[in-house]
Amino acid sequence: MRLVMMLLVLIVLAGPAHAISRKKQCLQACGGLIAACARDVVDRGLGTLQDPCRRAVLQRCKREGPTVCDAFCGNGAVGAGESCDGTDLGGRSCASLGFLGGTLGCTAGCTFDTTACVVGAFPATGQTTSVTPGDDGALRRGGTLRYTDNGDGTITDANTGLVWEKKSSESGPHFHDNHFVWAPGAGSVWEWITIVNAENGSGFAGHSDWRIPNLRELQSLVDYENSGPAVAGELDTGCTPGCTVTTCSCTEAAPVWTSTTFAADPALAWFVDFANGFAGNDVKSAPWHVRAVRGP
Repeated sequence: MRLVMMLLVLIVLAGPAHAISRKKQCLQACGGLIAACARDVVDRGLGTLQDPCRRAVLQRCKREGPTVCDAFCGNGAVGAGESCDGTDLGGRSCASLGFLGGTLGCTAGCTFDTTACVVGAFPATGQTTSVTPGDDGALRRGGTLRYTDNGDGTITDANTGLVWEKKSSESGPHFHDNHFVWAPGAGSVWEWITIVNAENGSGFAGHSDWRIPNLRELQSLVDYENSGPAVAGELDTGCTPGCTVTTCSCTEAAPVWTSTTFAADPALAWFVDFANGFAGNDVKSAPWHVRAVRGP
């Protein structure tokens, strides 16, 4: 009987000790994840939520153990669903992503930052069908069209080094069928780009240096092997109702404004029509589409 009582006392004592031990383990293991959670909330413009982050993380850790805090964006080690994390690039480089060279970086969202990569050749037209010897489809001069989906609503062109905004099928600033005038003021492409650069408090996809592309930049997206829209598959895939910039890529087969004014008549500006790749100009009060770009 005495032995049984001693065992019961040990079990009772072991319970609280185990609970305290688990709490200490969680506090030691989850500090980085709690800090990353708080930073992410601030970056998204939701204010300071350090205490809610701490409670949520510790509650799960107590249930499932400290290992739940081992992998997260911001811990400096590439984990599931991450392209990179801090200085850990997963063995990748600018060259392995198709660039000539340069320094590959990592964004706060654990996606590759290729803005410091050295760009490649002048992009080809994309045309591969030949109708006569010596034509574009036969020679295929220029750098092969190469795009990388960064997983954060953007696409990088390996030839130009430009990073492009993806378009979605959900309502909002990135809806593929939004229309804007060129002339400065309400409802213009300039008002829109200001909204994009202020998105989530730190800018779309974590950047606030988005701009309207010039004519030659926008023309570089045209794939003349295609039409309706005349773009590569990376710019027109999975465009189903309600899809987001991280789950699909949409391109309207219609004119898209550039930042370039028509020299012969400053009341006009250039556009690129992605129905067939045609470049033209129109009055700046005409409502057309727009796509943001950033980079060199």
